[in-house]
Amino acid sequence: MKKETLFIFALVTLQIQNVIGQLPPAVASYTFEGNVNDQSGNGYDAQLFGNTTLNGFLKLENTTSSYLLLPPAVMDGMTDFSVTFKVQFKRFHKSGNFPTNHILTGSSSSSLDRIGLSYERINLTWRLAINGNTYSFADLLTANTWYCVVITRVGNLAKLYVDGQLVGSTIVNTSPIPCTSLLVGQEEDCSGSCFAQNQCTNGKIDELTFYDQALSPEDVISICNNAFEKSNISEQAQNIPDIYPNPTNSFINISMDASSIQYVEIYNLTGKMVKRDVHSSTIDVTDLVAGMYLMRIVSTSGMLIKSGTFIKE
Repeated sequence: MKKETLFIFALVTLQIQNVIGQLPPAVASYTFEGNVNDQSGNGYDAQLFGNTTLNGFLKLENTTSSYLLLPPAVMDGMTDFSVTFKVQFKRFHKSGNFPTNHILTGSSSSSLDRIGLSYERINLTWRLAINGNTYSFADLLTANTWYCVVITRVGNLAKLYVDGQLVGSTIVNTSPIPCTSLLVGQEEDCSGSCFAQNQCTNGKIDELTFYDQALSPEDVISICNNAFEKSNISEQAQNIPDIYPNPTNSFINISMDASSIQYVEIYNLTGKMVKRDVHSSTIDVTDLVAGMYLMRIVSTSGMLIKSGTFIKE
């Protein structure tokens, strides 16, 4: 009897261990390994348009004809959801009317911006659109760098993560997402078309996956850890240094050893670098004018550590 009880206990323990860290089933998943078929098994195969190419990732050219068309049923009617992907921008659009770098856009037959995500380099912000309302999150991206990005919505709360870090959260509309058009790489000025070149994605997308529930922070870290073959994202996602005090009127401290820091760069919200220090964990910002700034820390191993924003009083 004792042996039987121990066997059952061991079996239950093994089952629990197998569940821990297991991601929920995907609604649709695209790895771009030679095709744009849905790898989830749900049959949501996509279509390539223009001179979009595949090479283990989706390569989007800087044109109005280059995009990936997804079945709108992938997101149509969703309430809680998550979208995960990797992105690398070759160049950022910074000029013309309303320049942006649009990754995902979905519209209904009667209204635009039912779902959308873009990065505006001129404002150093992510722009998340849900049911006609748009929300902004400050963040600094650089060209020719891969980023792991996750957006989630549960109830009235939406969150944006980059490389496993929470960039921002906001209260949003709770209505289901109505989609009759869903695509990657362009911004719609009319449902399914009317694209502008200075609003497209000029770069690469990979590991695009949709879920019909909000992923947990632990799920996000797991996805971003697995999104890259190199291990620096794991270190980046789990060992983010603090910057303090924030706000400050004199110095910013970084909670890591100065010998581990190759350099620190500080940018204003126009994208101009205003300070660069080498091998330092204490940065003098007394000469900066009052306002919000973005900090970029690079370790001696060459890893980019994103530490978000701080306010100079």
